Amino acid sequence: MKLNFVVGNRLETLAGRLADDLKTRPVGSSPFAREVVAVMNPGNATWLTHELARQMGVCANIEFATRGGFWNRVIPGLEESATRFDPQVMSWRLLKMLADPTLEDEALKTYLRGEAGVSRPHFELANEIATVFDVYQVYRADVLRDWVSKGSSRSEIEAAPHAQWQKKLWQRLHAATGIKSPAELFGEFLEGRLDAQTHELVKTAFPLGRVFVFGIGTMPPLQVDLYRKLATFVDVRFFYLNPCRDFWGDNTTERQAIWRRRHGEDSATKTGNQFLSSLAESGKALFNKLLDLEEYGAAEELWDEADSHTILDEVQASVLDNTDVKFAERAVDDSLVVHICHSEMREMEVLRDDILRHLDDTLAPGARLDPHDIVVMAPDISRYAPAIDAVFGLWNENHPGRGFLQYSVTDRTHAEESQLANAYKMLLSQWRGRMKFNEFRELLSFRAIWDKLGVENEAHRDIVMDHLYESGIRWGWDAEHRQKFCGVGFEENSWVQGLHALAQAYVRGTDLAGGHDGTELNDGIGRAMGAVADLATRVQALGVDLASPQPPQTWRSRLLNIVDTFLATEGEGIRDAETIKKAIDQFSATCTEAGADDLLLPCEVIEAYLNNALWSVANADRFLSGGITFCRLQPLRNIPAKYVWIAGMNDNEYPRRDKRRSFDLLKSAKRAGDRSDRDDDCQLLLEALLAARRYLRFSYVG
Repeated sequence: MKLNFVVGNRLETLAGRLADDLKTRPVGSSPFAREVVAVMNPGNATWLTHELARQMGVCANIEFATRGGFWNRVIPGLEESATRFDPQVMSWRLLKMLADPTLEDEALKTYLRGEAGVSRPHFELANEIATVFDVYQVYRADVLRDWVSKGSSRSEIEAAPHAQWQKKLWQRLHAATGIKSPAELFGEFLEGRLDAQTHELVKTAFPLGRVFVFGIGTMPPLQVDLYRKLATFVDVRFFYLNPCRDFWGDNTTERQAIWRRRHGEDSATKTGNQFLSSLAESGKALFNKLLDLEEYGAAEELWDEADSHTILDEVQASVLDNTDVKFAERAVDDSLVVHICHSEMREMEVLRDDILRHLDDTLAPGARLDPHDIVVMAPDISRYAPAIDAVFGLWNENHPGRGFLQYSVTDRTHAEESQLANAYKMLLSQWRGRMKFNEFRELLSFRAIWDKLGVENEAHRDIVMDHLYESGIRWGWDAEHRQKFCGVGFEENSWVQGLHALAQAYVRGTDLAGGHDGTELNDGIGRAMGAVADLATRVQALGVDLASPQPPQTWRSRLLNIVDTFLATEGEGIRDAETIKKAIDQFSATCTEAGADDLLLPCEVIEAYLNNALWSVANADRFLSGGITFCRLQPLRNIPAKYVWIAGMNDNEYPRRDKRRSFDLLKSAKRAGDRSDRDDDCQLLLEALLAARRYLRFSYVG
């Protein structure tokens, strides 16, 4: 068993080498035994599947595993431990602790701002602490182990602010969970205390006795140690994406050199390629970590030389050789362009025009691009989604004879993609609403609501909405409802008064002003008006019902009932409804797992949970699904493409600033390889720069 490395600067070349290895199966192995390839995320798996199929003719019987699922099959007990110490489960356990009236820690009381019982601040703080603990499992595993086994840690963290209350909270959380944490299991695995059990697990997990780790550019130090330990059980072949064939682990930026000169190093100066020096801080940590491994010295190197025909090639060649970029004698070309636009809409219009130029049928075969050769990325793709649909969708409608611009937008959240989800979200907010007419009209803008009411005639819908407004309804259900909000009970312009006026108008067959309508309120409109009145009554009752705190299992019934009672889930809504119900069931299961079924939860906590677990989760199903790919600019998605456009590179928005929580101990005691939002953004910008094969475009609003 051994650990070996294949190093290269292009994913296509590494994929070709992987294809060669996959074609050569171990002697005597079953033809039905599956190969296992570890990748960083599903997007990489999608691209690699396509590339292997292109190079091998077919890609089958290969299992692509991401980080969490990969180690669950290797380390004994990790799957159960990861479930019990999942951030969502930890959030509910921590919520119980924070809601305990005997809580004495003054630091935690400060964060809770004097809130008593279970409230949204309690849940949000619990969720933030759980997220921090989850990061510690990978980046400070030794500290968590010491807090449990020794009561304190010898690391520099122990003296950091906020360390003591976090230590006590982790010890209580660990005791309440009742099993070893992933951090402890990682330590036991590396120390060899789980070897006997691991031997049996790897026989099942890796039937061919080998595993491939593909396309790695950045990785936590702990993961490198885990792979090295795994290599004592099976062959581990590491395909490392290294942007430079020279040693670049000590590259220095001009800013770093200035700082050193100010502190006494008179000879300090910038060194190496400045793209590597300033953008590859995250990758540098992995590079230096691998250099410490004896096995890395025998790595197989596969370097692709850039031909330097264009400015983009020159930039990529300078990164490969760790030298300065020289443009003095080079003619200007359009391989690397930066656009400044006055709005996101204009960015997409410039993008569309540029794409059309490169899709022109009059171009030579080698120069013409296909839609699937184009990848467009943005830090926040959701902000660009309306402009994308407006620009590209409108083009397809207005220019049917000039070719169809097929495209897909991925990495949008469920709430941004689904009208049904937005309708559900709005219904869930009724507990704090005043029953405003404008909000109710917005609720009726969702097709799922009208379909559930059985009103299909759009003309009837418009007439009903006009009559609702003319009835004088503005806000408040009745006098008693208004008393709660403004201290004065009056029924003028309330729902009860307005619906009563509508009923009278329908019986008389007149408009609300008392004269003859002209169109008359026929049976179809009457049924529609009755359905809307019934909906208003049920929405009011829903708001009253949601206002009372209930235990999680009661909330599960409530939340599922909203889907079944208020929303039509046929046709396109089936998948959206299933996604919502799945999230509700997961909420119920995590509360049970955390022993939180006895908590009385207000609706604001349920809203906060669904916002984290459902509304804010990006959907990447459409990545590389065909045509032009629009996606979010995110780490470890270094997908090569002939044409790469990066939009939204606005000042103060990209790269992101590190906004770690004030109590995050990684902030006060840094180590090599620690995560940083800014460093991650710089790294993925470098990866995008090197992933473009012909054209690279940047745009920003200014």
